[in-house]
Amino acid sequence: MTTPSDLTDFLCTTLALACHRNADALTPAITLADLNVDSLTLVAVLAQVEAVFTVTLTDDDTIAMFEAVTIADLSERIARLLRSR
Repeated sequence: MTTPSDLTDFLCTTLALACHRNADALTPAITLADLNVDSLTLVAVLAQVEAVFTVTLTDDDTIAMFEAVTIADLSERIARLLRSR
């Protein structure tokens, strides 16, 4: 089972790669806007979540992720989905 910390670490690493940042510099409190995460980047990150955690996100799931403000917020939203499946 994936812990919230594991998921947050995964998101920090994945977002760092997608945004050409140092993963060590990212914290759960950093906003996606501060990272300049656009819709294509977020969809690419969510595709990685699907692949790594063997979950399929519906269109509604994906749209809900666009409401996330911080990495921690995104992590919590994904964790809720993983727990429900």
